[in-house]
Amino acid sequence: MRWVLRLGVFRLGSTSVACSPCFGEFAYVDYSATSHALVIRSGARSINITSMTPAGFQADNAAYVGTVLSPGRTMTLNTTSLSATDNPNLLTFVYIDTDSGLSHTDTASLRV
Repeated sequence: MRWVLRLGVFRLGSTSVACSPCFGEFAYVDYSATSHALVIRSGARSINITSMTPAGFQADNAAYVGTVLSPGRTMTLNTTSLSATDNPNLLTFVYIDTDSGLSHTDTASLRV
């Protein structure tokens, strides 16, 4: 089976996608359970991430909270705090579109 997702201006083709559904403003790039790293790329607009959940996930990735991300920026996120027993883990990003000033929330599940 082949999964093909279209997320904004990004296209992802893979035999396995760890998040479902993937984020609206972010494109899934890669995930490694061994290194506890989730790599995602921001979309076509500048955004300011105001919070992430769960709380441990936000604490592990505090450097991105309050940061304005330029379009197409790749983020490598630490997933150490996520639990394999809580699969799938729900990850939520709250952010402000810096062009419009509107707040948005994107949620996706991730199997660790």
